[in-house]
Amino acid sequence: RFGNRALGDTVHRVGRDLPRKLGRDDRIVGAMLLCARHGLRFDAIAAAYRAALGFDCPDESGALTPADRDFLSDAADRGARWALTTVSSLDPADPVDARVIAAVVAGGADVADV
Repeated sequence: RFGNRALGDTVHRVGRDLPRKLGRDDRIVGAMLLCARHGLRFDAIAAAYRAALGFDCPDESGALTPADRDFLSDAADRGARWALTTVSSLDPADPVDARVIAAVVAGGADVADV
């Protein structure tokens, strides 16, 4: 993808807008929820979520979007559980959501008995 210049995709363009891309119904969290509902492992996806919490990739001008800058600052201060419950709208009282939260916070272990 990044090797094909015709696509115009840069790492920054693909990775920016972290609050949206870490939303409940978007790429990473949606995939983890689907796996958790069906009893599938999602440790690699949980690792991608954790990586996104530190995805500090400025654009060609050296700047982050304001939303990404604020998100990264908050995530650094408040941690993964904050991001999962606030940005990704996961409910710790829901068994499926709790499984995803536990897996991400535990460092990728897919905790099935949460």
